[in-house]
Amino acid sequence: MITKVEDSRTRMLSVNTAQAAFYDRVYASPEHSEEAVAAERANLGSAVWKALKTRAGRAKTLAGNGDLHDRLIRAWVGSVAGKRVLDLGPGTGHEFCYEMARDASDYLAIDLSEKGIGEIKSKMTERGITKARTLAIDFLSPQFPEKNFDIVHARSVLHHFADPAVLAARLYEVTAPNGIVVSIDPLNTGVATRVARTLFQPFQTDSEWEWPLTRQSIATLERYFHIERIQGITGLAKWAVPISMVSQDLGKRAYRRMARYDAQHADRKGRALWSCIHVCMMLRRRNERP
Repeated sequence: MITKVEDSRTRMLSVNTAQAAFYDRVYASPEHSEEAVAAERANLGSAVWKALKTRAGRAKTLAGNGDLHDRLIRAWVGSVAGKRVLDLGPGTGHEFCYEMARDASDYLAIDLSEKGIGEIKSKMTERGITKARTLAIDFLSPQFPEKNFDIVHARSVLHHFADPAVLAARLYEVTAPNGIVVSIDPLNTGVATRVARTLFQPFQTDSEWEWPLTRQSIATLERYFHIERIQGITGLAKWAVPISMVSQDLGKRAYRRMARYDAQHADRKGRALWSCIHVCMMLRRRNERP
């Protein structure tokens, strides 16, 4: 008899196959494939959603917070010397993954996309990083047997799994005792965010594998991991976006003030955190599996 967990895992593996094909098409060109660009421009809703995300990103960058999540994760992780690192879904790569690949005793990057992994391998070679390992494989696949990683780095990845229970159990399996998972993901806990996502999700080309974290999904992760650090990003600060549409200078100053509030109050579970658009977490593996 197929259990509910097995059925959920099978369905997610199927979705991941479609996701891999999608990103292989997207990574086929330096920016986006013609198919992806056409899909993004296919309707007004998609264009508006993309414009809002772009505007929010621009407001963060103007205020000097464009790389806030990377700075947080770097500070939380500290030195990776002597550590085994699993970089989960790094896409085509980013600077922190190259830093970890250079310094860790064992670094493995896995991604669904063959083209994404191919690009990472090329960039590793360009940087003279020879000991890092890369593999195009599904994290949920039984063909991925490796375990005992001291650090699992998941940059905008955890929200791609529809069933948080299957995800949490799999993360527990691959993490070493006392190991950590560090992540940055979108939240779907604030009223404004939920309304916006409900309106625009039908127009997203990748909606089948977009599952922003909820209070319930975070609670599920807590069954397997302690939340050692947590920080919400762009909570009150999201209201600087409409201000920036009137004046970039006013928007920048407003974002800085509001971001300070978020930094001071959205570092724990509560109203300030749940109003945020994104969340960074450092999860410590529990001693006993649920």
